[in-house]
Amino acid sequence: MKSNNLLSQWQGLVYNIVNRFRENTFKYKTQIDWDEMVQVGMIALWKCTQSYDESKGSFKNYAITAIKNAIVRQYTRFDKLIEQHNSLEEYNDSYDFNELDIDISLVSNKVKQIISKLNIRDKSKQILLLRLEGKSYGEIAKELGITYQAVAYVIENHLDKIRYRLFKEV
Repeated sequence: MKSNNLLSQWQGLVYNIVNRFRENTFKYKTQIDWDEMVQVGMIALWKCTQSYDESKGSFKNYAITAIKNAIVRQYTRFDKLIEQHNSLEEYNDSYDFNELDIDISLVSNKVKQIISKLNIRDKSKQILLLRLEGKSYGEIAKELGITYQAVAYVIENHLDKIRYRLFKEV
């Protein structure tokens, strides 16, 4: 009974978090099914009600973290599906990438400039720059002494901002 009370009491939190994600989502993610995101958040909230331990802190903080993480994981799955779809389209359309005269170092320098201008913590910038260098999430986590999830959270949280600024300034 206690978990049902918590679930009904905090379900507005799920809608709030999903709406914040929706407001900060760029056009290429317009195919996201927001009802599905609410369900993902509700499942995360339900799991929180089942596993919450009062001695370990506030339920609200615990639930916010769990809900955001669940939604970020769903976003990541969506991004991977989009990448697979795009790579299949590129393959099927037989693009000749040799004709595209792109200097990767120019793009990399532009992304570094964008990261340096972001209004975020220095550690977050460091994570983004290490990822730009080609390091894996695990390598970054080990080098900085943080968790894999923290690295994934920072990258997922700022990737759209970087993409937006990169393509906006082109």
